[in-house]
Amino acid sequence: MKDQIIKMLIEITGDEEIGRDLELNLFKNGLLDSMAIIEVILGIEDVFGIKLNPSELEKENIESVNKIYDFLSNYKEIQKINMEEGK
Repeated sequence: MKDQIIKMLIEITGDEEIGRDLELNLFKNGLLDSMAIIEVILGIEDVFGIKLNPSELEKENIESVNKIYDFLSNYKEIQKINMEEGK
């Protein structure tokens, strides 16, 4: 999943440094801004088939590859539990 995240972010930002530093803060380094958040959400929906509401996604959740990975892993686990419980 991390490889897919890296590929998606490189396509959005055009910066391959993302693949070398998985803790690189994408906002502090000027690679993402508020407009790019929408591109990230659309990319997540496209690549992972996860429909996200922008209000579910905090800036801190997408500030690095590792943070996106953690968010998606947790999100998928919560979705799985909800489906098992019939929610």
